[in-house]
Amino acid sequence: MRLFVFLIIIVLAELCTTPYLKPVWAYEEDAANNNTMPLTIEEAVNMAIENNFSIKVNKYKSESANAQIIVEESEFDPSLNIDLKQSVDKLQYISSDGGQDERLTELDTAIGGKFFTGTEYELSFNNKRYESSSYSLLINPYYSTNFALTLTQPLIKNFGIDVQTTQINVAKNKYQISNLDFDTKVIEIAAKTAKAYWNLKIAQYRLNSENVALELALHSQKQVSAKIEAGLLPAVDIYAADSEVASRQETLIDAKKDVLNAEDEVKQLLGINTWHYKINTVSEPTLTVETKDEATLIKKALKIRQDYRKTEIEKKNKELLLNYYKNQKLLDVDAFASFEVNGMGDDYPAAFEKISPDDKHYWLLGLSMNVPIGNRKNKGNYLAAKYNLNETVASLKELERNITQEVRAALREVEYANKRVSAAQKTLIAAKQNLDAKEGKLNEGLSTLNEVLQSQKEYATALYEEKKAVADLSISAIELKKTQGLLPY
Repeated sequence: MRLFVFLIIIVLAELCTTPYLKPVWAYEEDAANNNTMPLTIEEAVNMAIENNFSIKVNKYKSESANAQIIVEESEFDPSLNIDLKQSVDKLQYISSDGGQDERLTELDTAIGGKFFTGTEYELSFNNKRYESSSYSLLINPYYSTNFALTLTQPLIKNFGIDVQTTQINVAKNKYQISNLDFDTKVIEIAAKTAKAYWNLKIAQYRLNSENVALELALHSQKQVSAKIEAGLLPAVDIYAADSEVASRQETLIDAKKDVLNAEDEVKQLLGINTWHYKINTVSEPTLTVETKDEATLIKKALKIRQDYRKTEIEKKNKELLLNYYKNQKLLDVDAFASFEVNGMGDDYPAAFEKISPDDKHYWLLGLSMNVPIGNRKNKGNYLAAKYNLNETVASLKELERNITQEVRAALREVEYANKRVSAAQKTLIAAKQNLDAKEGKLNEGLSTLNEVLQSQKEYATALYEEKKAVADLSISAIELKKTQGLLPY
């Protein structure tokens, strides 16, 4: 009872500490009720991984590769054979009795297979009942039974556990490769989703900045209209204000379209059907991204990257096949042995009792050799395996260079993205100060409307660029993690 209560406490504690990920239908229901879908970056990545069909396909491939291991291991499964047969033979003779009838009933069982050493075995148990109309038989009918053990061991070609288990080890390595392909696809979809999420955020930032720009233009339009009515400005000045408002309204329409396109891309990656509802991107990008030195990141990437580990395992498979085909070029020499004991009587119990390995047995020892003339097939397989191994070794070295370059480029992008964030923040401060100054001078008659409108544009652009720089930093951090074979979140 105490153990049961303890287990319940553990389960409740786990449920309380484990983050809750709502199913897709729950997000769709929220969207239907509120016309918006609140979504964090972590939720987006998890939903994409859960619903992506490419990931499911790779999962099935992995399970298929695992099943292939069972297929290869079945090479060493024993098999049981049972034969039951009866025959009747009527023989015709030129004699007074006119002929002879024979009836034979046989029950043969055998179990055989192969060990990992390559030793083939068969243990058989054979039973026979023979009945004849002939008067010459001392026992009629008579029963016979025997046990036989046969062993065959390769001595040169196919000798040893390593050669015999080559295909099993290759299948196990292919299973690891399929798991790495699965992990690669997960990381690819996760990174793509995370980038799409931040691109949506960037589109929303642009929409917000265009709204700010339009509001500033409308504010200036009202001010100009008021000053024209007061006789402080000529009537023609309203045209510049109206033109700027129309221009920013047009830009706002483009920004809204970009948001919708970015939302659709995210929804497609998430595998949800709420096309007509907005996504509320709850998460905000981080202002700073910590990085390690280049050598450490490259070393980590070469240790974790799925494609690099996959190529290393492929190299192991090529080495296994090379050794296997090298063995196949050798002479095919087998040692074989057989031992058999038997007994005979007027019934089965009597036949069993008369089985004796001392005086009623049969044994056989021998060697067999098969020499293929030319042996071109095995020689060709060996050469092909050798060249395939060389190709994989070269691919591994090339991949190492590519990974090094990718990590360096991603790290450089993060470093410069950090600098762009700092520069964009300074630009935003300067643009805001410049706008305030221009508006103040316009009120004092020391600045023109065009100068103010231009300052408004610059401020709205700086507002967007500052937000975009921070989101771009998060995107560059995602790419850096991807180059190391890591999930973005």
